[in-house]
Amino acid sequence: MRSLVTEFVDQESWVVDGNYTSLGVADLVWPCADTLVWLDLPRRVVMRQVISRTIRRVSTGEELWNGNRERWSNLVDPRPDRNIILWAWTRQAHYKRSYEERLGNGSWSHLDVIRLRTSGEVRSFLAHLD
Repeated sequence: MRSLVTEFVDQESWVVDGNYTSLGVADLVWPCADTLVWLDLPRRVVMRQVISRTIRRVSTGEELWNGNRERWSNLVDPRPDRNIILWAWTRQAHYKRSYEERLGNGSWSHLDVIRLRTSGEVRSFLAHLD
């Protein structure tokens, strides 16, 4: 994984989705990045989206990646590592604190930070992309 990510971020331009901390390669991605687009939406918006998306995926059997699919049993599993809805509920505050800390302590001072806090800001941002 580290060699693939190193090769990827060595390109002239690239985009990654996610923070890459759980994959153990954040130290390769973040220093090479020049822009951070942070979707810092209210919990009610995030949860509405996660719940509707998860129920749709379970209902349709939609493939997520590499044959993985959401399962009905995951919706009632009490473990956040198995239940994406519980994961989103329990982890949002953690990631928000982590991002705010890094922004405040200079860890990301090299980044152009675009913090989008409402659905309207997200729509406006997307409408103005080249």
